Amino acid sequence: MANSQNGWSVGTSGQLGVVPLVVAGIAFPPGVRGGDVATVLGYVAQQFHNRVEHLYTPGCWGYAFRPVAGQTTGYSNHASGTAIDINAPTHPLAKVGTFTPQQAAEIRRIVAEVAPAVRWGGDYSGRKDEMHFEINASAATVAAVAARIRGGGAPAPTPPSGGGVAAPPFPLPGGYYFGPRSGPNNSISCMARNGSDARWRPNLRQWQQRMIDRGWGSYFRRYGADGMYGETVASSEAGQCALAFQREKGLAADGLIGPQTWAAAWTAPIT
Repeated sequence: MANSQNGWSVGTSGQLGVVPLVVAGIAFPPGVRGGDVATVLGYVAQQFHNRVEHLYTPGCWGYAFRPVAGQTTGYSNHASGTAIDINAPTHPLAKVGTFTPQQAAEIRRIVAEVAPAVRWGGDYSGRKDEMHFEINASAATVAAVAARIRGGGAPAPTPPSGGGVAAPPFPLPGGYYFGPRSGPNNSISCMARNGSDARWRPNLRQWQQRMIDRGWGSYFRRYGADGMYGETVASSEAGQCALAFQREKGLAADGLIGPQTWAAAWTAPIT
């Protein structure tokens, strides 16, 4: 029987015992090899969601019977059900630096917690694949790591590189907030037609980048940290990010970035 690059046997999903993998409500279709592999890769995906970047769909994938990307021979580790891709559109194959240095360090801490069972594609010596995580050990080694996870013996998560630090002072005057251009005078969008509020763009950019660094980058896939809010809450990347963040942290959910939402970007724990 043929093997994938990591030495695990390839086959149909039925032959391999592929099972669904769902983490934080996000599926990795059609799943991964069951048992110990599912336990270990599921742990990696959950910790990635908790500590690096929220999972989103479509963009998370599991088993696929195919050769290595860009090659005509040799089976991908996806073909053995022993690899997952996470938030693939944000971290495309061969692109380097799609994670911040803090996020990359957190990923390496997660991989260290399941060592030596998993390898991250961002650490390949050749072409990088920052979306990709794969089993990189024998079945016996993976079984030992999986038993440790199931027994609650996986290393305690390292404090994430976000949350629990002092927030910079809220930059706007009292009663003002970052909000839509369609709002009242105290809604600072940094895009007023007369340019009167453009001076606040570095501050709003600072909040946006903080949210991206904390794992909310999927909300900023179009414009990134551009220092501008948008016309309405509904059409604003910053507004939709703020709204989801407020709901998760138990803040008043209005999509506006006032003193509390500003401070929570630094002080609230990643969950």
